[in-house]
Amino acid sequence: MGLFGTTLTRAIDRGLKPNGDLKEELSKLHDYSIQSAKDAHAIVKALRNLPMVKKSDWKSCVFSLVSLFQDIESAEVPAFRIMHRDGIQALLGLYDRLLKEADDDHVNDLLFILKIFSLYGSPDGCERIIDAAKAQIGSDGYLWSSILKYCVADLPPCRKVIRELSNPIPKGFIAISLLDAANDALLVGETIDHPFNSTNGLSRIRAWLEDDEPKHFSYAVSATVALAFIDIEGRDDLLALAMDHIDVGVQLEAAWAAAKLGRRAGVSLLAQYCLDISHSESACRYLKELELEHAIPKSALEPEFQARSAFASWLAHPNELAKSPDEVDVVETRELLWPGEDQPKQFWLLRYRLIDKSGFEKHQSGIGLVGSMTWCFFSDDFERRPPEDCYAIHCAWEMEGLDLIEQIEVSKQAEYAHLLSKLSGEGYQNCKVVRVAEISPKLKQSNRLVTLVEAMVANEPGWVAVGSGRLSWYPAKQFRADQTTSGILRIHLGRQLLGFNDASDREKYLQVVEEEIDFEHVVQVFEHLIGELKTGDTNRINFLLNRDGAIQQHLDDYLVAKVAISSATRDEAFSKVYEHILTAASRLSEAQQREAYDSFSILGQGFKQYTEILDRLDKRQQIKELVETFAPYWNHNLGYGCLGNAAFRAKDWELAEIYFLKLKEGMKSYVRCEEMSLLAWIWHSRSETEQAKSLILECLTGTLNEIKHSKYESDRKIFTDEYKFHYQMLLSLYPDADEIRIQHKLPDDPMEWYSSTIDI
Repeated sequence: MGLFGTTLTRAIDRGLKPNGDLKEELSKLHDYSIQSAKDAHAIVKALRNLPMVKKSDWKSCVFSLVSLFQDIESAEVPAFRIMHRDGIQALLGLYDRLLKEADDDHVNDLLFILKIFSLYGSPDGCERIIDAAKAQIGSDGYLWSSILKYCVADLPPCRKVIRELSNPIPKGFIAISLLDAANDALLVGETIDHPFNSTNGLSRIRAWLEDDEPKHFSYAVSATVALAFIDIEGRDDLLALAMDHIDVGVQLEAAWAAAKLGRRAGVSLLAQYCLDISHSESACRYLKELELEHAIPKSALEPEFQARSAFASWLAHPNELAKSPDEVDVVETRELLWPGEDQPKQFWLLRYRLIDKSGFEKHQSGIGLVGSMTWCFFSDDFERRPPEDCYAIHCAWEMEGLDLIEQIEVSKQAEYAHLLSKLSGEGYQNCKVVRVAEISPKLKQSNRLVTLVEAMVANEPGWVAVGSGRLSWYPAKQFRADQTTSGILRIHLGRQLLGFNDASDREKYLQVVEEEIDFEHVVQVFEHLIGELKTGDTNRINFLLNRDGAIQQHLDDYLVAKVAISSATRDEAFSKVYEHILTAASRLSEAQQREAYDSFSILGQGFKQYTEILDRLDKRQQIKELVETFAPYWNHNLGYGCLGNAAFRAKDWELAEIYFLKLKEGMKSYVRCEEMSLLAWIWHSRSETEQAKSLILECLTGTLNEIKHSKYESDRKIFTDEYKFHYQMLLSLYPDADEIRIQHKLPDDPMEWYSSTIDI
C-alpha cells in the first residue's frame, strides 16, 4: 500500500511478513472502524494468503483477522460491498482449509467463521452451518448461540438453516442454541415455524424438564418458553410438568406460557407470584405484557411492597447476590428532597436476610436503599450506621456517578499549609489533609470545595470536614475501625445535600452484636459429608467432590471449627480429610478421576499443603506416591511446577529435575519461576556449577528486565519477590556471589534500582 496505506493496511502488511505477528499488529488498532475499499481489499487479500503456521499462532491470526468483519461501520460504506462479496468468498475458502485440518485447535475459529456467515446471511456459508451442526463440530461451544441467533433473520439461506436443523435436531449445546434462537425470534413477533414443534422436539423438551441437575435448569427455562409456540399433542402434559418443576424460574415461565395460551391456571399462578417479593417484578411484568394487568393483586401494587420487591429483584441479579433473599424488611422510610428532584420522594432503607442452609456459615444480612437508584453497599455494614448516614452515603455516591461531585486523594500537604495552621488555632492537632471534594454548581451548594482533614482533638482521633469556613468534626470512635476516608467525606457531603443538620448517635448503632457460628454444628455437618465419601456410590462421591460442592467450599470453615473444639491441630485435621478424599477418588471411574485430580479440584488445591505436611513428618515415600498419582492428570505448566516441588521435598532430585525442565520448556516466562533456582540447586549439588550459575543469572537478568518494563507497581512488587528468591540462591551457592553480582550489574534491591533508572 506504500505511503498511502491506511492504519489497517499497514498493520496487515507488517503482520504477514515472515517474522510478523498479525494478532499483535491488529490488537494495536483497538476500536478501528472499517469504511474504505482499500481496507476491505487488504482484509480479503490477507484471508486468501494467511500462512499455514503452527496451530497456536494460526488460530489466533484467524480470530483477529475474521473479527474485522464485525468492524464495518455500516452497510452504506464502500467496504461493506467488498466484504459482503469478496470477503465472504475468501472466508469460505479459509473455512474449508481449516476444516480439512480436522484438529480440535481449530474448532473455535471454525465456529467464529460460521458466526460471520450467519451475520452476513451468506447462502454458501449457511450451507456450511448446516453441515457443521449435523457433524456436531464444537457441539458444546457457546458460539453456537451467536451463530443461530442470526439465522432467524428473514433471509431464505438463514431460514433454511432453521428448517434443516429441525429434523433431526442436533445434540449438545447446538440444540439449546437453536431453541433459544427460535424462542427469541417468536417473542419479538417474527413469523417462523418453531423447530421443536415435532414429536422429536417435544421429546427433547421433556428431557430438559426432567433433568434434576441445577446447573441445567436454564435449559428447562428455555424449553418451557418454547411450549407457548408449540401446538402438537403432548404439549399440555409438558406444560403441567413445567408448572410443577422444582425451580421457581421454570414455574414462572410455565405460568407465562399457560397464560399466553389462555389458560386460567397460568394467570392464577402469575397472580400468586405477584405477591412473592422475590418474583413479583417478573410476574407483574408478564401479566402486563399479556395485557392481563387487571389480574395483578392490589397489595402487590402498594408502594412499600413494590420497594421490597424491587430490592429483592436487584439482589437476585448475577452481579449482586445471584440469589433471591429469604427475607426483606423495611428498616425505615421517609420523604427526601433528593438532589436534582423538584419534589420530595419516598425512600426506603431495607434489610435483606439470606439464611444459611448448609450449616457452615452465618446468616447474611445487609441494608440497601430504594427510592432513587436501588443499591446496596455490601461491605459498608449499614446495619452499624444511623439511617441518616446511610442516606448520605447513597446520595453522595450517586452524585459522584453523575459527575456532580469529584473526590481527590491528597498527597502534597504543602498546598494546604494555610488551612492546617488555621485548624491548629482551633484546637486540632496532628492535622493532615487526606481528601478534597469539588461540588458542581448544578447542586447549588454554598460550599463548592470541601476538604477532609485527619486530626486529633483532646487526644481523640477523627476527621474534620472544612467548607467555606464551616467545620464538622467526625470522631473515629463513632465509626468502624476500617472506615475509609472516602466514606467519611461521602457522609459529610450527603448530609449537607440532604439537609441533615442534627447529630446522630452513631455509637449506639456500633453495638450491634454479630451472630456467632456454631463450631460443633459445622464439624458435625462436614464430617457427615466426609462419611458419605466412604459409603456413597461413585456418582455420589463425584458429586461431593465437585468444585462447587460443600466439601471444597467449606473445608476452611471445618478446619477452623475442628481446631476450636478439639485437641487436633490444623495440619492433623487437614491431613485426615485429605486422605479420606484421596481414598474416595481412587474408587471413581477414569473419566471421573480426571475431574477429581484436576489442579483446581479440592485435591489439586490441597496438594501443596499436604506435601508440605508430609515433608515436615519426613514421609518422603508418601510424597513420591502422591506425585505418581497426580502425574497423569497434570500435563501442564502449573502441574509441572507442583509435581517438581513435591519431588524436591521428597529429595528425589532426578524426578524433580524432570518436571522443572518440562516447566522451563513449556513456560515463556520461566525466568520468574522459583523452580528454576531449585533446578540450579540440583545441578550445583552434582557439581554442574557453571550450568547452575548460568541459569540463575538468566533468571535474575530476565526478572530484572520484567521489573524494568512493567507498567504497574503491583507487578513490580511480585517480580521483586521472585528476583530476591533467585538472588538468595546465588548467595547460598556461590562464595564469590558479590563478585558475580558486580560483574553482571545485579542490584541488591531491584525496586531501588528501578527508581533510580526512572529518575534518570
